[in-house]
Amino acid sequence: MDDTTGARGRALREVAQMVREQGVILDGLTAQKAAERAHRPGGPSIEELRRIAEDRGCRTE
Repeated sequence: MDDTTGARGRALREVAQMVREQGVILDGLTAQKAAERAHRPGGPSIEELRRIAEDRGCRTE
């Protein structure tokens, strides 16, 4: 295995670990908390984002 292949493999493992960590954080959010985190000025309202989060399976309590 050359350096490029090894570096790519390490980078992929690091990205996979970050995705797992974010998944744990996101799995713990309620739809309301997810909406509050996603809200940006000028974007959809928190209520609309909450409904989207619920539709996508976020827990309600």
